[in-house]
Amino acid sequence: MEWIQPLTKNKVSERKRQGAKVTWGLFLFISLWITGIFFVKTASAAQIGESNLSVFGYLSQAYANSSGGQVLGIPGDGTTDYRTAALLFRYRMSHQGTFVLQLFHERLGESPVQEDHSVEMDWIFYQHQLLDSLSIKVGKIPLPNGIYNEIRDVGTILPFYRPPSQFYGEGSFSSEAIDGVVFSHSIGIGNGWELQTDVYGGEWDFVYVVDGVVTPARSKSAFGGEIWLQTPVEGLRFGIGGYRSTDHDVPVAAPGEKQYQKDIHASLDADFEQFLFQAEYRRSESKNHTFTDYYGLAGIKLFGKLGLHVLAEVATLDLPTLVIPGFDLNDIKLHRDYAVGLNYKFGSDVVLKVEGHQLKTLNSEDPVVPIFMDPIKVKYYIVSLSTSF
Repeated sequence: MEWIQPLTKNKVSERKRQGAKVTWGLFLFISLWITGIFFVKTASAAQIGESNLSVFGYLSQAYANSSGGQVLGIPGDGTTDYRTAALLFRYRMSHQGTFVLQLFHERLGESPVQEDHSVEMDWIFYQHQLLDSLSIKVGKIPLPNGIYNEIRDVGTILPFYRPPSQFYGEGSFSSEAIDGVVFSHSIGIGNGWELQTDVYGGEWDFVYVVDGVVTPARSKSAFGGEIWLQTPVEGLRFGIGGYRSTDHDVPVAAPGEKQYQKDIHASLDADFEQFLFQAEYRRSESKNHTFTDYYGLAGIKLFGKLGLHVLAEVATLDLPTLVIPGFDLNDIKLHRDYAVGLNYKFGSDVVLKVEGHQLKTLNSEDPVVPIFMDPIKVKYYIVSLSTSF
């Protein structure tokens, strides 16, 4: 839900002064990655049996270019400063207990919400199996939120470089993890049907971007859940979820005022061997705004290792408390994205993607487009190579 504008120049200068930190952080990240690979291969070669420690990782490196305006950090002269990478460590402490830690690195080109993303602690939590069908996670945990939230950066799985940008957010108005607790329950309900339920509570940080100013905010007292119904047809499932939170330090609210927010979403996920179709709907409400987003995504395996994907996403915004004489701030056409992409799988662990997007959007970072004006037309393309182990 990225509906208003870029950072000031002094913020960009501040990021440049943090270049040394980024370099050292990236060095640390690569060192850990190599160490992890070395450990796994050495343990396997020594045939010491099953280890309690498992190491996973992924990397997506891209070149991106835009025309008509800068969006999602993609400038008109192109950038290779565009990637995601992570290392995930999973240690089995006992039959019931597991400790999980994920280190994450991301670059977003010239995005105004680009932070010092050298290496950050993406997840860190303890999972305990209470019963065969019931578990609890405590710490900083992936937020159960739609089809892609937990795997939003794993390029070897994603149809495009990223999941739909407005539904899942990219740097602002969204969170990927919750500081708190998640209860997960799975139960078969007969004839191949299965019900998977997550209930969570806690809080998380996010970022507001209004009139060129980036403001850190925090959602507290959040409570929500998500339910997935797995059908007897392998690969076909339906989901519904939502949460309620109390947001603090929101710049569009009066000083010291809390903003109460409700969010609901619904998902259809049909992922088959030769064909993919997905659709999701989200509605987020507070006293100051109503944000609505929906998308459809389809894919087909053309032949061999080549696949074709198409995407259409639409986002609208209502601002009932904002009054600008002569302008209607209800049903604002915030963002439309129409995309097509080709994926070539060299193997299950290496994927090349070429994709093009055509937008009508108010989320342009340069030029800045006031919320009461008409959307502008922007095109961008991304070429990326993803690998995982």
